[in-house]
Amino acid sequence: MWRTYRNWLFMTLLLAGLSFAYHIQGGGTLLFLLICCAAIAGYGLLILWAKPRNIRIVRTLETDRVAAGNKVNVHVHLEADIPLLLRWLRIEEVAADSQLEHKQLIFTGRSRSYSYKYTIRAVHRGVYVFDTCKVVWGDVFGWFTGSCRVEAPCTLIVHPSLQTGSGHIRTGLNRSWEGAAYRTRYHQTSMGTEVREYVEGDPMRYIHWKSSARSGKLQVRIPEEQRGGQVYLMLDNNIHAYVSKRADGGSAFSWDAYEEAVSTCAKLLRSAYEEGIGAHLTIFDWGKGNSDREGGGVNNSVLNWIAMPAAGEGKGYEQLDYLAGLEPAGTWKCQGRQWRQDTGNSLHDPSFYGNLAPGSLVYMITGMSTELNKAICEHYSGQHIQMVLCETIGNGQDGVDRMNSRGSAV
Repeated sequence: MWRTYRNWLFMTLLLAGLSFAYHIQGGGTLLFLLICCAAIAGYGLLILWAKPRNIRIVRTLETDRVAAGNKVNVHVHLEADIPLLLRWLRIEEVAADSQLEHKQLIFTGRSRSYSYKYTIRAVHRGVYVFDTCKVVWGDVFGWFTGSCRVEAPCTLIVHPSLQTGSGHIRTGLNRSWEGAAYRTRYHQTSMGTEVREYVEGDPMRYIHWKSSARSGKLQVRIPEEQRGGQVYLMLDNNIHAYVSKRADGGSAFSWDAYEEAVSTCAKLLRSAYEEGIGAHLTIFDWGKGNSDREGGGVNNSVLNWIAMPAAGEGKGYEQLDYLAGLEPAGTWKCQGRQWRQDTGNSLHDPSFYGNLAPGSLVYMITGMSTELNKAICEHYSGQHIQMVLCETIGNGQDGVDRMNSRGSAV
């Protein structure tokens, strides 16, 4: 638009200058230049008047949901009454609050409808909303242009990356709170029970001596009715859980670690859905309450829980759609010490978390272990619930390490 104003200003000044010079000096050369400039200006005015009318744009996505890193094809159909004077149109598309954009140049003729398609490649996680298209037209040289906006609503939902070979619901790298790393194997037996390594707090009557003698480690067999058959995914959405150390010794929020945590949650959801297991997704963060609620502490700090419907019967998309637009809660301004002081009053209040069915399997997904993560794991582990801690930031290392799924048996 500014370019159009600038061109018209330049043409107006040029016409004024040539007219003034011809009035003072005269001459055939100045008259010829004045006539040419006037003709060009008149052509520009004619182009602006002969604008396209009855514009209709339909934008269609090959699929309205796609995993991050994949590509999606977009089909655009344009219908308009275009005068013969206009030889080209430019369609500009921009998603709201993003850098996702596309421009298409169309050379017009006698046809009233035009179609084209393009591909969006390697798109990042998010919800991209296209509201309008900008239609630009102008003269042959592009000196004078006009534009208008046409509604063409469309939404592209980009789910977190779903890479194969990781995030399986039954296996993972595990470690205890003391830091000893080991691998736990889960498998189903013909008796409908689960055999796993002994966790402190398991009833002694569930010890499976034959498996213990065979593996050399104490094994327990949990009946299916005791396990509950429920899978819970708890995603830590606190910004403080995704802070990594910089090379200069400071700390900063790591988007890579946060994206890896969201992707890990999406992989587990997909795995549970494919195995026919009802996975319950819960996103939690630490916020400030309006009043001194129970468990909120003297600083009115509250633990915010957002529980999504269980995956299955088409609701798996609803959970992934929510993860697509998820952003970390809170702000990071190196205020971790003050945050720990605010949260310390309520972490060990049993009424703060609620209860789950005994024998449930809970995945705690976070950037790194915090006092809040540990308190939640300790609370549920006391109810004989298997906890698996998935961290995306290595302890004491700069940057973001490769994701380690580590289980915590407390």
